[in-house]
Amino acid sequence: MRRFASLTASAAILTSGLGFEPPASAWEQDLPIGTCVKTGAGSKGVITGADALDHYLIRADLNGAPLREYRGSVTVIPCPAAAAGPNEQPAPPNPPVRSSTDRATTRPTGAGGCFASEPERAGLEGSLRGVIRRAFEKEPPAGLDGAVTVRFQSFRVSPGRRGDIIDRVQYEVDLSKPVYSVRAQLETCTDYRSATTTRQMERNFLCFTNRSGGQNCSTTGTTGGMRKDTEQYVPK
Repeated sequence: MRRFASLTASAAILTSGLGFEPPASAWEQDLPIGTCVKTGAGSKGVITGADALDHYLIRADLNGAPLREYRGSVTVIPCPAAAAGPNEQPAPPNPPVRSSTDRATTRPTGAGGCFASEPERAGLEGSLRGVIRRAFEKEPPAGLDGAVTVRFQSFRVSPGRRGDIIDRVQYEVDLSKPVYSVRAQLETCTDYRSATTTRQMERNFLCFTNRSGGQNCSTTGTTGGMRKDTEQYVPK
């Protein structure tokens, strides 16, 4: 009994902060480019983009590098009103957001849009690629922009192994099915009405069949020699 409690405590430490899906509450606060916000540290700026790992890119200084802030920790504030003449109306505090239909019909073809997500593939590797792709891929809520597409630069799958008690406690693995380690380099692209944000990353994953029969992949941290994450913001 004491040994099982120790295993459970170890699993809790390993899983802390490594959930593969971003928190639902973070995605619900999906603010468009141009929204004025205040960060948890008190800095004020304008959202210029976002990434697939639950961060907004915020520019507080026209000549400075963008800040990266968790979506759930920003607060929307009124944008500073530009000085208006006697016959002019002040600009609205935040820019209007076009619907997905408006974006599709008004954005010129090839004008800085994102690449298409990698298509489905057959076989074990194709299945695992699909699981990981769908975890990062995202359609924006109705009326907002910011669709996320995904493609892989490299994808390595280890030979399957038998799951153990740690796997069962940590991930609810079906121990009758093999467990696979995956190392992948991938790129995400977030497509906004006025800009795109691309992010390149390398991650380790543990892929398995859960006890409900579904296929899952969870991040398992980084190892030596892995590439550092890079981001690029490109106005359209």
